[in-house]
Amino acid sequence: MLLTHSHCVRARSRGTFASQAMLDSVVQDRFLMRKARALVESNGFVAQPLRIETQLDTSAASYGYRHVLLRAIEEFAASGIVGAPFIEAMKFEAKRRVRVGEFQMALSYAYIEATKAPSK
Repeated sequence: MLLTHSHCVRARSRGTFASQAMLDSVVQDRFLMRKARALVESNGFVAQPLRIETQLDTSAASYGYRHVLLRAIEEFAASGIVGAPFIEAMKFEAKRRVRVGEFQMALSYAYIEATKAPSK
């Protein structure tokens, strides 16, 4: 089958739906890290600047594969947006990419280090 632009857009859209299904199931506050420093300091801590780290996962044993990608596929399946054959194809493609060394997932996370403010 020849893939047209509309096929590619639909495929990308489904991938976006999978990402959105995952976000909807696990994210409590999308803006927490923007508010974190003020929240920490308002509770009597001295906060260091916000730090952002990134790691690249490439194996089936990685956190990104097991706990992000596969969970996202399961959440997408639970959303009912697509049927079981599409979900099985996504799982097959994920396994194929790991097997041939084409799987890559960049995971970024933010954190703040803080210490209790000295007593006055």
